[in-house]
Amino acid sequence: MKAVRVLCFDLDDTIWDNRPVLEFASKTQRAFLSTNFPAISNNYDEPKLKQLWRSVALQYVDKSHDFTFLRQKVLEKAAKNCGVDPEIVVPRTLEVFLQARSNVTSHVFPGVLDVLRRLKAKGYILVSCTNGNARLKHAPDLNDLFEHQVSAETAGAAKPNELPFLQVLDLTGASAEEVVHVGDSLTSDVTGAVNAGMRAVWVNRHSEESSDIAHATIRCVSEIESILGHL
Repeated sequence: MKAVRVLCFDLDDTIWDNRPVLEFASKTQRAFLSTNFPAISNNYDEPKLKQLWRSVALQYVDKSHDFTFLRQKVLEKAAKNCGVDPEIVVPRTLEVFLQARSNVTSHVFPGVLDVLRRLKAKGYILVSCTNGNARLKHAPDLNDLFEHQVSAETAGAAKPNELPFLQVLDLTGASAEEVVHVGDSLTSDVTGAVNAGMRAVWVNRHSEESSDIAHATIRCVSEIESILGHL
């Protein structure tokens, strides 16, 4: 087995607690629409917006991996249905949402930033690989740690599809045997990484059922150093 050169990390619920992040982003978008485009917020409460989202998702099945695209289409349809110019609504609202969606630093799990800094200092190439649409440019403490950032949007498919993992290999120039992928989802992260030929570490934060395919299991990314030498 080749030595590990690349450490690849999922983001949502692996590096940070994603529930409060998404709640804040949703509230921020609603407040922005209420202030700037009340015709939309008055006509689309949360249930109606979710209904519109489901309709858009069914219309663009081939884009199911791209949450930013789907949100753009939802805002576009909501604006048109309310007689508001979508060319004004969509870019402004989307930027507000994505900035709030990327306000993650205060929700990073304890000890994670420190361990990522130590790993980077030791010479590991750190890569993020997410199915979500957080923009790390809005989270400089994290952005500076990852040499490359891969998402379902950039890869054209969501994990466990092999495309995000192949993009990691392409960006780093590493072989699959030189990569360890770390994530909280048994399906998207562990199964996806193993199928791509990588070693996989499962972040089992809630002591769920055991995994037969993960190469190691930890409770938090802060524990990753303790198991790297045993992979």
